[in-house]
Amino acid sequence: MMIRRQTGIALLQILFLSIVLSTLLLAARYQAQQQLALAFAVKDRTYAELALESAQAELLFQLLTHERQRDSASFNPIMRDWNFHGGPWQLSDVTIELQDLNGLAQPGNVALAEHWFKQQGINPADAERLGRLLQQTTRANAAVPMYQLSSIGVDVNSGRKAPLQLVEELVNYPGLQNINLDSFIRAFTTFPTKSINPMTMPEALMSYYVPGRLTREQVLKLRTENKLDAAKFSQLTGVFNDEAISFYPGEGVRIVFTAQHNDVKIRRLIEVKLTPYDHDPYTVWEFRKFY
Repeated sequence: MMIRRQTGIALLQILFLSIVLSTLLLAARYQAQQQLALAFAVKDRTYAELALESAQAELLFQLLTHERQRDSASFNPIMRDWNFHGGPWQLSDVTIELQDLNGLAQPGNVALAEHWFKQQGINPADAERLGRLLQQTTRANAAVPMYQLSSIGVDVNSGRKAPLQLVEELVNYPGLQNINLDSFIRAFTTFPTKSINPMTMPEALMSYYVPGRLTREQVLKLRTENKLDAAKFSQLTGVFNDEAISFYPGEGVRIVFTAQHNDVKIRRLIEVKLTPYDHDPYTVWEFRKFY
């Protein structure tokens, strides 16, 4: 009887030991799989980062050594594909969006800012109030008296009383909290533009200069097909070059890179000032990473 009991205890011990060993082996296998997955993710991220860095170096070189315009007859594949109105195109395995900053709105450009606010569904009275607020609170050395803010129906604690550092600070202004942040980034820049380029504007901004829907659709179609030039734009819209409007992309350019390797996807946004004949050929105005 004692021998049977001891045998049973031994079997139970062996069973418990087997369970413990199996659990340890499963845990070790799980950890190994996790470490392997992490190693693959690091490898994929490294490949994506290398592709993005290579694309950035190549694109900046091309921007500094060529005219900032598309040339379908060029032997250079980048000049054949690129555009400056934010349309995506490929450089190797990296998707690129180039945006002429002269085609975006400055917070201090009251008329254009008001127009964009209206496009986002803000009523005209509030859009006008916001435009004046931005003009008053974003200029250099702004010091807006409290009574002025109160007179246009704005909480004296709202808004930044200094030049904007980042576009997303616009969400701090009354009535703008519900607008998607990406919409602000695609429409506004804090880069000090010297002129305006309606040809490279997003549609919501272009509609200020080209209010007719059918005409605007025609312009956008020609732009997508790379058949739009300054002469055609002026002929269709009645908008011409002057001291404030230029149809050539300015020295400020926004570049969005998107690189993906397997399941890893990274995005980078940079705004650069191109000065190819200066000591510093380009200056980074803004740098962002998105994951």
